Amino acid sequence: MPHRLVSGHLHHDYINFPLRISTRPLAITDRSGFDGPWTFSPTTFTNDYFKLLFDEKWSWRKWSGPAQFTDSQTKTLMMLPSDMSLTKDKEFKKHAKAYAQDQDLFFKE
Repeated sequence: MPHRLVSGHLHHDYINFPLRISTRPLAITDRSGFDGPWTFSPTTFTNDYFKLLFDEKWSWRKWSGPAQFTDSQTKTLMMLPSDMSLTKDKEFKKHAKAYAQDQDLFFKE
């Protein structure tokens, strides 16, 4: 399985990186400098992270904090640049899109 360097982190394969990054909605951001949840239900483990990643329109948040995106509709959700990489990279996108469309597949992997 191909590996690559992503955001200065250790090498991740094309399946495990989207799976690992998808646990972020369960994280607490109050000490990270980032602002906002990744999903509307941050304490529930679903594939909403992947669905929102593709279904929402995202724009750079204009603020004095660290670089992050905000959803264009409600301006209450956030994504990080590394989250958005799942929509840009061909191999990551393939897996992330599959998880957005099939929660059972996401849970299985």
